[in-house]
Amino acid sequence: MTTEDTQKTLREEDLRQFTGTERYYKTGIPWHPFVYTDGVHYVVNYGEAFWMLDVIGSWQTDPKIKNDKMLQDMQFWTLEKDTRSSRAVMRCERDKNKVVIEQKISYTDFPLPSMRFYLAHMWCFWKANSMEGMDDYDDDVIRPSTGVLLLPSEY
Repeated sequence: MTTEDTQKTLREEDLRQFTGTERYYKTGIPWHPFVYTDGVHYVVNYGEAFWMLDVIGSWQTDPKIKNDKMLQDMQFWTLEKDTRSSRAVMRCERDKNKVVIEQKISYTDFPLPSMRFYLAHMWCFWKANSMEGMDDYDDDVIRPSTGVLLLPSEY
């Protein structure tokens, strides 16, 4: 690792470069039922925020999310830091200002005041893992089996 790499921190202007992805990443943690993009990889590495993946992944089995068809297609996750403390709130929304889940974060040193992610196509994960409707698929077809976590600019 070079000195430049160890001194780099996350800045909002760095995120403008992400308008698509060339690679998908997986954490290897079984309850992270999604892959994530280059942009998310950059955020969690340079923002030292792999814990955000844990927060988002841990809520996927909650009935408020798992049983909501709209949320199985698209979830909007936002971290908002309290500017006066090291606390934050992570929210999942169905749509603008329609909060479904809210988790308080008692301490974070995440460098940005807010961060937004989209989690798309979680229905792929649940359908593939429930075996429901699998007779409709040809055995030679690769079945989608995971959601995708991405930055809004990568959508």
